[in-house]
Amino acid sequence: MYLGPGTNLPERIDLFFLGFDGLGTSRSDHSLTTVARLRPGVTFKRAQGEIDAIAADLARQYAKVYGNTSVRFHLVPLHKDLVGRVRPAILALLGAVGFVLLIACANVAHLVLTRTSARANELAVRCALGAGRRRIMRQLLTENLLVSLIGGVAGLFIAVEGVHLLLFLRPANLPRQETIGIDGAVLAAALALSLIPGVGLGLISAWQSTKGDINESLKTGGRQPFGGPGRLRNTLVTAEVALSLVLLVGAGLMIRTFAKLSRFDWGLDPTRLLTLQVNIQPRSFTAHESRWRFYQQALEKVRVLPGVEAVSGVGPLPLTGAEILESYALGEIAQEPLSASLHTVLPEYFHSMGIRMLAGRDFAPQEYEQRVAVAIIDANLARHAWPSESPIGKKILWRPRTKEQKWLEVAGMVEHVKASGFREEGRPQIYVPYMSYPIFEIALVVRSKADPLTLAGMIKREVERLGTRRPVHTIRTMDEYVADQLSETRFALVLMGVFASIALALCLIGLYGVIAYSVSRRTHEIGIRLALGAEARAVERLVLAQGIRLVATGIVAGLTGAFALTRALSSLVYGVSVTDPVTFAGIAVLLGAVALLACYLPARRAAKVDPIAALRCE
Repeated sequence: MYLGPGTNLPERIDLFFLGFDGLGTSRSDHSLTTVARLRPGVTFKRAQGEIDAIAADLARQYAKVYGNTSVRFHLVPLHKDLVGRVRPAILALLGAVGFVLLIACANVAHLVLTRTSARANELAVRCALGAGRRRIMRQLLTENLLVSLIGGVAGLFIAVEGVHLLLFLRPANLPRQETIGIDGAVLAAALALSLIPGVGLGLISAWQSTKGDINESLKTGGRQPFGGPGRLRNTLVTAEVALSLVLLVGAGLMIRTFAKLSRFDWGLDPTRLLTLQVNIQPRSFTAHESRWRFYQQALEKVRVLPGVEAVSGVGPLPLTGAEILESYALGEIAQEPLSASLHTVLPEYFHSMGIRMLAGRDFAPQEYEQRVAVAIIDANLARHAWPSESPIGKKILWRPRTKEQKWLEVAGMVEHVKASGFREEGRPQIYVPYMSYPIFEIALVVRSKADPLTLAGMIKREVERLGTRRPVHTIRTMDEYVADQLSETRFALVLMGVFASIALALCLIGLYGVIAYSVSRRTHEIGIRLALGAEARAVERLVLAQGIRLVATGIVAGLTGAFALTRALSSLVYGVSVTDPVTFAGIAVLLGAVALLACYLPARRAAKVDPIAALRCE
């Protein structure tokens, strides 16, 4: 079984042992998630209504526990719960793939039309010798289908390696990664995507080749296209430019997002920080004091190891997805309880993690060894509770309306840690010394003077020698947890960049092909212009003007499309607007400059046409 990062469990598990140790015995404990299967024929709306009725009955039955608050159960479909977070990224990338496919089809359509135009005289001769238009259409359709199938098969071979690359770049929260692969559905989709463009392009080329006048085509000797698809080519290239710009804008937004996140302040310093999950067996450490002594000894053993700068522990570890939710109140017991994220810490935790102390003090040594009513809160909780005064010395009611409720005095205030990721501010955070909440699982955090992974083996051995009765596991650097938080953005950035690059290359090839083909068809005209005294620069400007018109039209259409379509990336970008004018303007200028270079090459060649040779070939 594979469990992704954030579970605080080893990636490979051979045996599960379920022991609740009193979990769920109190109605104030809301840390469990229920999984249920609906009966056949029961709608989701009906199930939500029935569970709401049960919640209302519980609130009435246990009024002392819930007070005036309402009890709510939120039903979420399992599929939505699994894929909900990555769904926007997958849909955005699917759209990018669709754009690349359209650009590729437009490029191939241009090549097919060019090839058909070059064969105009041959096709006209066939028709003159008795071949029917339907026979010509069947021939061209068969040729295009055969080429499409060959391309589809080649694409499948490339896709096999592409899947391996995709899994290598996968975000940490991508669900059902073990099922990703090429199966029957993928093969059927690939077959359809190969046949549909083949049929469509075959029909277009067949229609273009048979709609013209046979006599006119024979008179010109095939020098003019049999059906003249010049306007269609220009339309295809304009569409390619527009679609390419949309993809480039999306890639530009992702690049700016990743640049912002590379400077993101998580509220802690992840550099050179090693984390290790240390679980102790509940049966062997039943007394709270025995747990404290074990973790105290573990800190002492690790602290003296060479290369260790600081060491502490916390439960649960930030950025792992694990969270302990506790209720608190700011005033009287009758006040509506609030929710906060609770962290139980070992000595020197804030120093080891690089969390800044904003006011007050750290826990005193004796406060770790005794059960004292003291806590440290984060800046978010202080800002909400006492916006215009210092929180030091204030009191909060921990676990109101329960037997464990007690007042905690605020001893210090630290910076808020983005424990839920960069997209969510997260709940307010309360820190208590270990003996105030002596849990069985603590993550050791070790700040080293060099590469922290070089200490992993020594730390694991020293801690396990103390008799944990369970192995030390999930040994990772804090930088890895940060990378997991950025993996979705990095995944979208890499793929969007790849698709945008492919689209840009196809667009430039198509643009170059159209201008070059136009130059080849106008060689006689260009030769006459030069023979009559036209300058080479004038010919260059003439050819460039055609390319500029196509590029400008495509850029305008692309900017309009990007303004509407990039809103689908709103859940992927961070710190930048989806309609960021800098990105839009920069991409438009970049695409315009590169596209003009593609136009300049055939324009330069047109200016070098030899008038005598051009007229002689006519």
